[in-house]
Amino acid sequence: MLKEHISQERALSDELKTELEKVQFERLEAVNKLQKEREQSTRFKSERDQVTYELRQLKSREITLNQDQQTEKAAMRNSVREVKRKKEELRMKLVC
Repeated sequence: MLKEHISQERALSDELKTELEKVQFERLEAVNKLQKEREQSTRFKSERDQVTYELRQLKSREITLNQDQQTEKAAMRNSVREVKRKKEELRMKLVC
């Protein structure tokens, strides 16, 4: 009877040990998966920040280009006005 009880206790102990090892392995897998997801999240955030930075640079260049174009157009209009003014002055001198 005592041997049977000891045998049952050993079997129960072995079963509990097996269950504990299984749970510890599952925990380890979960921790590893969580770590990989954290690393992936960090990588995605870094990539997002890089894309945001590049987008801001492109928008800044676009604004600068538009400003340069507007300045060039204004200079062209002024040049055209000046040519027209000089042409009118010459015409007036010729008329007089």
